[in-house]
This record gives sequence, C-alpha cells and structure tokens, in this order.
Amino acid sequence: MFSRHRAMGINGGSARVGVVNVESVGGVMMIQHYRPEVVRPDHVKLVSDSSQAYLLHVFPARIRVLWEMQTFATANGTTGFRGSVEVTMPLWVRLLAALNCGSYFLKRHVIGETAGFAANIAAKIKQARSAETRRPTAAA
Repeated sequence: MFSRHRAMGINGGSARVGVVNVESVGGVMMIQHYRPEVVRPDHVKLVSDSSQAYLLHVFPARIRVLWEMQTFATANGTTGFRGSVEVTMPLWVRLLAALNCGSYFLKRHVIGETAGFAANIAAKIKQARSAETRRPTAAA
C-alpha cells in the first residue's frame, strides 16, 4: 500500500483552531499543520504553510499543502462531493517526487480519500434519517 494515514487530530480543543495530519503517500511521509481558511457546512478549506515532508521517509523538506472539500448540488437533484489537494514544493523536491511518481501516488491518494469521505458522509446521513424514522411520535 503506497498511501496510508498514520494519525490525525484537532488542536485548540473545542475552538478547533487547527488540524494535524500525518500520512504517507508514495514513499513520502508528510506532517501537515492545517489552519482553517474556510469553514462552512458545504465547504472546508484547510491550509498548511509549514508542512514537513520526508522523502523516502528520511530527507526533510518544507512544503505547502492546501486541502479543500466541498458539497454541491447536481443537475439531477442529488448532492455531489469534491475533494482536492494542492501541494507547493521546492524544485529539488518536485524533481525527486517526479522520479518516484509522486504526483501519480498523490492523485490516487486524493481519489481514494475523496471517495472515502463521500461514503462516510452518506452513511451518516442515512443513519440520521433512519434514527428520525424510528423516533416515537406523540399521539394526537
């Protein structure tokens, strides 16, 4: 497996001032310290200006990561889900990542992660609707 989450957490307690994410994608270990830039029910945009990447899990490099998730209405009346990740890195890191097929593994990771988030959201909606239909109603 070339993509795996190692850890994730919210810092700042209930204020949720940031998210720390540790994952390995295509032989690159990444530690991201996200701060929220947009937080709405239909749109979340997190930015990590000082992510630390370890190429081959050894060589350190600073990178910038933008992680964005959105829901949107579709033409057939359903809701769509879109996730994207943008990574900005120094030239030497881009060259090494190209040799290691880094963009390919990152793209695969984002596709799998987006599908997983969408399935998780759909399951929670289904569970909430199911709980609503099981609630007893007051007799008239």
